[in-house]
Amino acid sequence: MDEGDGVDEVDVVDASDDTACPQRPLRPLRPLTNPMAVYLSHSQEDTFQIGQSFGSRLHAPAIVLLTGELGAGKTVFTKGLVTALGVNGDEIVRSPSFSLVNIYDTPAGRVFHVDLYRLNSSRDLQSIGFEEILASDAVVIVEWAEKLAFSIPEAHKVLIEIEASSGYRRLVID
Repeated sequence: MDEGDGVDEVDVVDASDDTACPQRPLRPLRPLTNPMAVYLSHSQEDTFQIGQSFGSRLHAPAIVLLTGELGAGKTVFTKGLVTALGVNGDEIVRSPSFSLVNIYDTPAGRVFHVDLYRLNSSRDLQSIGFEEILASDAVVIVEWAEKLAFSIPEAHKVLIEIEASSGYRRLVID
């Protein structure tokens, strides 16, 4: 592992490798066009680092759909991703649960951080300008993407699950 890539303490499982062991050291993310990767996060810091590693390979325009239960780490992952785009995500990224959309201007361009948790209809999506956000030349991060009634085939999908027995997070990036 190279010094300075910021992800050397997280486990990874290559979902395309049937012999993969979740205890082997993290390997850098493959190009975003390859099959999914599975990461095991032991802490918020790990989740942040996984988001940061993912974000370092992301270029606008891009859509990232985050799914996972309440408290899974979607906003922590987003903090890492936004940090990779050139700002201190830990300081500026906040869950947009009540504002619905947060906008961050980074050296890499504009980032829209959308939270669908409180939205219930396509009318609600229209009210926040969701179609325009998706069409923008920006990085668009959508929390609670499982609430979308339609798919976005070109989007990167990140599922964050809490392992009941251990409390660890399992991040599946496709």
